[in-house]
Amino acid sequence: SPPPPPVHVVLRMVPNESLIAPAPPASDNQWQDVPDGPHTIRVFSAFLQDSIVRVLAVTKTIGSAPVFCQFRYSPPDSDLSVWVAANIRIIQENWGLPYSAAFFLCPVSRNSSSSLPLEVSIATSSSPSSSSKPLRILPLLPETSATNDLEVCVPPLHNAFNKADLFLEFLELYSILGARHFTFYNVSVGPQVDCIARDYMARGRIDVLPSRLEDMLPEKDIR
Repeated sequence: SPPPPPVHVVLRMVPNESLIAPAPPASDNQWQDVPDGPHTIRVFSAFLQDSIVRVLAVTKTIGSAPVFCQFRYSPPDSDLSVWVAANIRIIQENWGLPYSAAFFLCPVSRNSSSSLPLEVSIATSSSPSSSSKPLRILPLLPETSATNDLEVCVPPLHNAFNKADLFLEFLELYSILGARHFTFYNVSVGPQVDCIARDYMARGRIDVLPSRLEDMLPEKDIR
């Protein structure tokens, strides 16, 4: 029989194919747990911007455990790994709830060839135990060039959101105002909104990314 797939997870930003279907196995576009922490820490994606690696994460609003970034490089330096401490920046829209969206900001460390890292892993120690390896791997997404197109990024839809008229009005109004593309994050939606969203996805107007945090309840544990 073929060998089992590797344990680590590689995350890429691609459109989700389903809104309300059960979540697929941990793979692309999934919140991932950082192992061995004193509390829940999850990461979603990583971006390279102005010599800073910016990791989108969820952690405790107050008293978050420290986190570290491990940079990995392309050959011939693929065996090189560099650890740096992350600066945790809590996003101040958490309503004082236990958990909050956050950025983990890690200064870029160049290797001996002065090249930029290709991937970053997150851990709660700069020397994690063997039980926590392999770490969750996030490919670094480069900063894209600015364009004149207006794109709209919308906070997560939750509580089986099913106000179809408001959803459609939002899409069409912003389209009239010049929006060319929308990105939605989905926790849960109802059947009417699901139907509209599937039509807009088929036409390439919107992307929908899963945003379910499993044991975290919207408006109770996290905003």
